Amino acid sequence: MSEEVLNNCAIYWNCNIDKVRNSFNEAIILGYPIIEPYYVPFLLAKEIKDEQMFISGALRNRFYCILAPIQFIHDQGAQNTWSKCNARLSQILQYGDSTSNLLPEYVQTYEQFLELVPAWKVTSDKVFVFHREKEIKLKQRSQKSGLSYIHAALVLQYYMVAQNREDAGMIDMIRMIRTCWSGVKLDKYIFNDVGDLSHQILKTLLQPETAPLTPHGISQENESAFMTAMQTYGPALVSVFAVHDDFCGDQASYDGMPSGALLGYHSMIIIGYRRDDRNNLWFLVQNWWHHKQFIEISQDYMLNCECVVYFVRTPQIDIPSVFPIHNHHFAENTNVDKPENIMFNMPPVYPQMFHKYKSF
Repeated sequence: MSEEVLNNCAIYWNCNIDKVRNSFNEAIILGYPIIEPYYVPFLLAKEIKDEQMFISGALRNRFYCILAPIQFIHDQGAQNTWSKCNARLSQILQYGDSTSNLLPEYVQTYEQFLELVPAWKVTSDKVFVFHREKEIKLKQRSQKSGLSYIHAALVLQYYMVAQNREDAGMIDMIRMIRTCWSGVKLDKYIFNDVGDLSHQILKTLLQPETAPLTPHGISQENESAFMTAMQTYGPALVSVFAVHDDFCGDQASYDGMPSGALLGYHSMIIIGYRRDDRNNLWFLVQNWWHHKQFIEISQDYMLNCECVVYFVRTPQIDIPSVFPIHNHHFAENTNVDKPENIMFNMPPVYPQMFHKYKSF
């Protein structure tokens, strides 16, 4: 392999040049085809391998399955599984986020949301909208469908930095996964299709001196503290939000009890709050689905979805330089983000926030 290709891969993958060279040599010795986008050299350079698998030959089978699932696998179910692994790896290696300063026509704007729920247009001491009060530009992210745990962390980090500098950018999700994630994390993501907790990913994005993230209550006894925290610190991360069938509908407002089957767990951010004529508390929530970028959720519905809410209490002056960023107002990707996974790294929670975690 030419030095130019090796150098380009080292930069593109954010790997040491010697490690990249060794990965290509190892792939050739193992008999894999060396063609762009160099799936196997990338996996080897990122150390996505297990010595026991290597010795037993399972590693070779694993790589062949992800390279050509239809050719090497005859079971339809297994073909589908490995084809999805191939698609995730392809997305990471061949692309970055699709970005623009203009929203596509199929993505909801904030103005369209306001037409659906005009109560958020009101300017009073009962309504607080973060980006309006702080005069900060909205940034939106979108995925075709599905639950997520990464989008919220990236947008929340942007809002935190934007409070301190006008030229704040936003991390490119796909490039971040390709260049910054460890082999262990990539292995879990590519081969096992497993997400993580949004507050855990958020912690990795913040400046090193940031104070630990701790859950914040949203029940009635915590209302005043919550509103003060939002005015002081900015938007809040909504983690492990239990999504039921009804939440996948087209409505812009959710109140009471969720209904239907539990589909999984999701992450969003709260960017505002208001009190209605009956003094009930509502949250303005930013989401990542094409038709549903903004939603209002009542305090009761939010509590019944048993989510955990976090504020970043340490000012964020900049995005750490290790992360790739762009300065567009909109970013979109497909087949990248995953549902929140609450099976690992369970955080301590306040008992008044919800009764128990659910698993799936």
